[in-house]
Amino acid sequence: MVGIETLKQDITTIAKVIGKVDKALEDDKVSLSEGIGLAFELPGLFKIAKSYKNAWAELRDLSDDEVAELSDHFAQEFDLSDDDAEIMVENFVELLLSLASAFLSLPKSE
Repeated sequence: MVGIETLKQDITTIAKVIGKVDKALEDDKVSLSEGIGLAFELPGLFKIAKSYKNAWAELRDLSDDEVAELSDHFAQEFDLSDDDAEIMVENFVELLLSLASAFLSLPKSE
């Protein structure tokens, strides 16, 4: 399993990419330097994509406290220029983490 700390790193990477995209699109266009900055985040996203099976296994194993810890971590790392949209996304991620953990931890029927 990857562990909750690895999930936190993955969440941080995703939150940074979303934040950079939001900042880049403030003027409705992406400059060359903004594009290069986003390109530097690609290896982190590829790493997350390659280890998704381990992340699923960890999500299955999360306790309610760990789900709350991950949700809080995302809220700290995530930032958008629109505060209302930021709160909505943070609430959605909290709900998504809770639902994913609950559904993934259900025993498989045979």
